[in-house]
Amino acid sequence: MGSEMCIRDRGMLAGLDFAPNGEQALLTIATRSDLEGRPNPTYAFPGGLELLLLDGALAPVRKIVAPGWDSLGAAVAFADDSTLVAVVPAETASHVQALDLGTGEVRPVWQPNGAIYQVQASAGRLAMVYTRASHAYELYTQRLDEPMPTQLSMVNAARAQNGLRFETVRWTSSKGQAMEGTFIHHAAQPFPPTKPGPVVVWQQGGPGGQMINDWGGSVEGPYSMLPGFGIPVFMVNAVGRTVKSPQFFTDMAEGRNFGQLDIEQVKEGVEALIGQKVVDPARVGITGCSYGGYFTLQSLATYPNTYSVGKAQCSLNDMLYEFNFGWSPFLAYLIGDTPTGNPAEYIKDSPTYNAYKIESPLLIFHGTMDFLFFEHLTNVHDQVKANGVDARFFRPIGYGHGIGGVTDPLTNRPVPNAGPMGQRFAFQLQLDWFRKH
Repeated sequence: MGSEMCIRDRGMLAGLDFAPNGEQALLTIATRSDLEGRPNPTYAFPGGLELLLLDGALAPVRKIVAPGWDSLGAAVAFADDSTLVAVVPAETASHVQALDLGTGEVRPVWQPNGAIYQVQASAGRLAMVYTRASHAYELYTQRLDEPMPTQLSMVNAARAQNGLRFETVRWTSSKGQAMEGTFIHHAAQPFPPTKPGPVVVWQQGGPGGQMINDWGGSVEGPYSMLPGFGIPVFMVNAVGRTVKSPQFFTDMAEGRNFGQLDIEQVKEGVEALIGQKVVDPARVGITGCSYGGYFTLQSLATYPNTYSVGKAQCSLNDMLYEFNFGWSPFLAYLIGDTPTGNPAEYIKDSPTYNAYKIESPLLIFHGTMDFLFFEHLTNVHDQVKANGVDARFFRPIGYGHGIGGVTDPLTNRPVPNAGPMGQRFAFQLQLDWFRKH
């Protein structure tokens, strides 16, 4: 075995998948991160994937290399003895591709503008769930030699009649990175519009993962609801998301990028929409939950002239507190230091210490049982009010991280219908807030 096939020190075992005949296997390695200015690599927070084809004795035969297959968001498995199938992230969509182990050829199987989940492969046939913002979840099947899949279920047909459309928006960031986002709007609204209109920027939790064009029917991910009421939503995978390349993913943790670079890239996407006369610069909102809530607060504090209104939910907000009482290894990885080593960076990256810079009306959702304490957001709310800016704080009693279900503290049993009730009430608050501002 040549030295180039030695896997020692390259990363951590992430998976081992056997071909149906047992004569080959696919070894997946989560590759270590070697970051700028860090004397040592990290294995706990990998940057991408490395795929090795093994023989029946589990000896490496060759590396499997295909565009996008090295992303942490890719899922690769055997479809039959001679074919690998992969679900690969593609900006806000996911695509299915197949690789012929004999020829090494990679070909597209299905490349929709939407999300593909729970792919199962057997004897050259796939079963999978497909969805997009205008199409609720349904089950599909497809043979690898068929050009398109066949829809098997119609369980969400009534929910799919929401009349939405989505458009792809592209721009180049100030750092030279090719960027792409998805603009979701009601089909009755022409694109480009006859005159610039409103938009709400949405960011999901994380950091990490892929922001994807699926059925966003919740307060935390309202991109299938707000457009139905005439308010388009704009989603962008900036650095730290598992799209493009492993380097794009780890760029969030490079140098002092955390709390800065993804905030900047999405702001530049808004500027692209404004430049294309799609969006009115005075009618730009922003929202998100968890890391998306952090993204909202950090954006409002960093670029107060870009966003006219915000809604932050279940927000990460105090990096000093999170390091000391939360997930300290992850923060040390993202920021590249400790609070004692670089307190100024931790304060710079913490919206709770920068709320005095927020000039936009702010709606805050945070459950009283969230593991991220709601008391911190009380301080943010009070500071924004002290700035002379409209602010409102919805603190649902008993709710955790997001407006999901509630457990009765006396019986330790779920409260019937608590989740749907909270979602309905919270969405009305959210909709009214964006309409007002």
